[in-house]
Amino acid sequence: MTKKMTINPVGFLIWVWVWISFGFLRAFNLILAVLLHEMGHFLVAKKLGYDVGKFALSPYGVELNCRGERFVQNDELLIAFAGPAVNFVTALLVVGVWWIFPEFYFVSQSFVEGSLVLCLFNLLPAYPLDGARIFCNLSQKFASEKLAKKLTIFVNIMLSILFFTLFVASIFLSFNPSLLAVFVFLLGGVLDLKQESQYHRINILCKGQKRFEKLDFCVIDKEVKLAELLKKMQTRKTYVFVLFLENGKIFNIPEKMIINMLKYFSPETKIEEIIKQQ
Repeated sequence: MTKKMTINPVGFLIWVWVWISFGFLRAFNLILAVLLHEMGHFLVAKKLGYDVGKFALSPYGVELNCRGERFVQNDELLIAFAGPAVNFVTALLVVGVWWIFPEFYFVSQSFVEGSLVLCLFNLLPAYPLDGARIFCNLSQKFASEKLAKKLTIFVNIMLSILFFTLFVASIFLSFNPSLLAVFVFLLGGVLDLKQESQYHRINILCKGQKRFEKLDFCVIDKEVKLAELLKKMQTRKTYVFVLFLENGKIFNIPEKMIINMLKYFSPETKIEEIIKQQ
């Protein structure tokens, strides 16, 4: 799939405002922190076998989200954590450089501040932030997927109300318009659940083959269906499925054999039925 970069007009104007308001250096460091954040998501997604549909310069920043794709839960958590983790690690590395080159502090202070704020803010359990996906997936360990999503949206709305309340209070105490911006940002995340960019599983018919390739062996049950094996194959890993037969023999099923089986059998056919006919 061809990767594209789309630009939302509102998002473009917001980033122009950032450059004008913060000045070149601070704006550059902030944008660098955002790009590194999204690169963290991108690299982990690629490592886990997902392709990125497209990047989007939106009002929320440079988006690379995956709310529209059904992931394995552990994959979702790793991809979501990757962005904040990259911000935290890069901030620590830059602070470490300060000890060696103190003069570097003046040009990179805003990068460290932006990275840490981006890391912590993105962990809030509210869309369109990474924390919403983390919270939703962790909730699914104790509740159904439908209930977990409803709970995440409820928390999202509550946080929006909290920031709006804080903004109203700031009018009478110490005026802080950024609280209103956060309120609009979080509320917009609930109202605009339209997918701007997403990850897609690798097409198994287009997987490249290397001359020397590491194989992952996966033990399967005789009741497993072809469709389930196909779903497992939709990553950059190359699998050999292992089936232990009742007579004590071992039956190895490489991916190419699975694809050949599809020429003669339905995806809903069980492996046991296929082996009996061979």
